[in-house]
Amino acid sequence: MEDLISFDIVEPGIAVVSLNRATKKNAINGEMTAALSRIHARIEHDPSIRAAILTSSSPSIFCSGADLKEVADGNQDALVTETGGFAGFVREPKTKPWIAAMDGHAIAGGLEIALACHIRVVGSNARLGLPEPRYGMIAGAGGVDRLPRLIPHAIAIELLCTGELIDAERAYRIGLVNHLVPEGEAMAKAVEIAHAICRNAPLAVNASLRFAELSHELPASELVVQMTVEQKRIYGSQDFVEGTRSFVEKREPQWSGR
Repeated sequence: MEDLISFDIVEPGIAVVSLNRATKKNAINGEMTAALSRIHARIEHDPSIRAAILTSSSPSIFCSGADLKEVADGNQDALVTETGGFAGFVREPKTKPWIAAMDGHAIAGGLEIALACHIRVVGSNARLGLPEPRYGMIAGAGGVDRLPRLIPHAIAIELLCTGELIDAERAYRIGLVNHLVPEGEAMAKAVEIAHAICRNAPLAVNASLRFAELSHELPASELVVQMTVEQKRIYGSQDFVEGTRSFVEKREPQWSGR
């Protein structure tokens, strides 16, 4: 039987994580939560992995959110972990770029999983939304806090309070996704982005990601202090020396991550 979540290294530095419960619209159950939590930890601790792509084996659905049957049966605690929150993923700190490749619909917790990624690519036939209020819930797995930071505030309020689903073109126009691609091409675009990430120095990418995330949390003055310290560390790294030498010598850099 196919794993409900699969993990593959498709090319050097690029991990692909696929949701494979298509018969249940990739609704997240306890088994998927535990698997995604383990895979996230594996990616975090493997220095050879530079970027991760989260996708679905189904062309019509990325993820429909929580398995409401499990919730109705009283098993909702199995759908969260202590550090990762919903799906063992949405609240986990991520030190490497994650790209959501969504050819199909991303709804409720499925969209919140995509919001927990750093970059989102959507296929033209997908629909996205947070319909939790229609079922007596709030989008508390990242929707209510991440969406207003990502798109215009008034639009976020409307989507959160109406539970409206929007099409891929509107999602792109309002800044909910980074790239809108033709049907079936989300994965190819995600791999292209991952390649671009892997061409860069690991220390620089990870630091850029960390401070971009901290910009939502820290006052500008504190952010500058911390960035200054980090810049000094990077300027003393082997990768900084390699980057400048490769530029002068007109060759591709060979990064060590040190």
